[in-house]
Amino acid sequence: MDGTLSDLKVVEYSTGVSGAMCAKALADFGADIIKVEPSEGDASRQIGPFPDEAANPEASGQFIYLNANKKGVTLDLRSPEARQQMGRLLANADIFVTDLSPTAADAFGLSYRALGEAHHRLICTYVTPFGNTGPYKDYQGTDLIVWHMGGMGWETPALAVTDPESEPPLRGRGTQAEQLAGWVAATAAIVAIYHRETYGVGQEVDVSAMEAVANHIRGNFATYSYDISQLPETREQAMFRWVWPCKDGYVSAAFTFDHWWQKLKELMGAPAWADREEFTNLPGRRDHMVEIEERVIEWLSGKTRFELYKDLQTAGVPCFPVLNMAEILDSPHYKSREFFVEQNHPVAGAVKQPGPPFRMSRSPWQIRRPAPALGQHNDEILGGDGPTARRDDAPLQGRAAEARPANKPLQGIRIIDFGWILSVPHCGAWLGTLGAEVIRVESNTRLELGRMPRIGAPADGIPGVNRSALWNGLNYSKLGVTLNIRDPDAKELVKELVAVSDVVMENFATGVLERLGLGYQELRKVKPDLVMLSGSTMGVTGPEREATGFGPNVASYAGQPFLTGYEGGAPQNQGGNWPDYLVGTMMAFGILSALL
Repeated sequence: MDGTLSDLKVVEYSTGVSGAMCAKALADFGADIIKVEPSEGDASRQIGPFPDEAANPEASGQFIYLNANKKGVTLDLRSPEARQQMGRLLANADIFVTDLSPTAADAFGLSYRALGEAHHRLICTYVTPFGNTGPYKDYQGTDLIVWHMGGMGWETPALAVTDPESEPPLRGRGTQAEQLAGWVAATAAIVAIYHRETYGVGQEVDVSAMEAVANHIRGNFATYSYDISQLPETREQAMFRWVWPCKDGYVSAAFTFDHWWQKLKELMGAPAWADREEFTNLPGRRDHMVEIEERVIEWLSGKTRFELYKDLQTAGVPCFPVLNMAEILDSPHYKSREFFVEQNHPVAGAVKQPGPPFRMSRSPWQIRRPAPALGQHNDEILGGDGPTARRDDAPLQGRAAEARPANKPLQGIRIIDFGWILSVPHCGAWLGTLGAEVIRVESNTRLELGRMPRIGAPADGIPGVNRSALWNGLNYSKLGVTLNIRDPDAKELVKELVAVSDVVMENFATGVLERLGLGYQELRKVKPDLVMLSGSTMGVTGPEREATGFGPNVASYAGQPFLTGYEGGAPQNQGGNWPDYLVGTMMAFGILSALL
């Protein structure tokens, strides 16, 4: 089955993770990718893991993961002949992806100045550490550097630092910053496809990995703009921890809200110490955080991870076990959803890897071919004269050549947004700023958590449902309505809206909309071609589908805290409410891909 992006042709020339991740996102949903490597091969080929720990550029775990579903050719772009061949490849492409610095791109004739003039409809996507402009544009940068310069390191570990002198900022394990930048670039490239369909021209897409990381602490910038005094002045723990020790390891749990605290008290047997008046609301509990944590940890010490997971989830309190890598691979939930897949590689053999980042019912993610051997498709792709320029790639004239500062490439798309907190609202903000009509549906009977002062710092410290920094920093470029969707008349209004909309987005607990008669199958009756995004905590299938929690809670089920922390210390969460904004970006990519 063809993927949703099967009409797109992409040429990639990347030397690191970000560019390869961008092209991988496109390839995995069907785009035809030609990966161009230098004669000696992509540097990623030298990075493990390798089978039996024997270095082999044809068996690099990193290269294999990032480059499945791509064809591969080699070109030495230092030679004029190779640059001409590259030009022929680009003449037939929709998107060009690279992570070359501006100076390196210019040296190879791959700057937007050169490519935009030669290929007017080509979308040139540059994903670099610091972007194509500014004083840092040619600086070298790694995942470590952009993670910390983007601000995530200052917050990592999240809500855990008690001695800043001995607990320095931490980096997320692996290449998370670069992969985040790759997803941002892939989503922006798809937006540029919509722009080209509307206005007839290609463009430069300039993604800074540092800015992608900074976007993941966007709530801090909103708070800063409202009242800087509400931001912590140091890295010391200012709120209850995410990760808690228990009998056989650790769990990630949250009892931020008063009703969660009441449920926790009941589970603990309503001890007298927990029933003090000053513990009634969050500010009082926060003032006594050290004492409460000590008491809660004492109770947790008699329970195992999965006992706590079951008991707290049953009570409606967010809680997940912190899993290690072996436990993740053995998880019944991941197995049921067939999340891990095998790439059958001719050199490395069967390589187990993460599968679909999200699922599309009619255009599924799939591995169609293993990562290419070095120069594997040279004869097929570079033989002969190669592809010719598309007939519609003529010099721009008239309105097509004019600058458009108010472009709206997504104009005409209407989206119903039932999102809560971070991920879905962030997705809606992506789409609304680019011209989509996003209608935010809320309820007066159950206030969205992002509007509450305990979650989003209010402007000037003055509480109010319209004054939350978090809310206002995520819900711009949207229309807003209030509906109690439990009311029959409101349900009919929702269906009327859906009938004239393109997309519905939600991240309620699995089954909530179905029980209200507003699930996907019901809404398809009024809008057969509806695209519906469901962003529940654990997905809508699998044995753990009804488990709920914040993104930083569920990250423990994916092993992120297990890989983060100080030597000899406890597992720790990353800062920035990781991975919520990354997830919101992936949601935007999925919606735009489904609508193409």
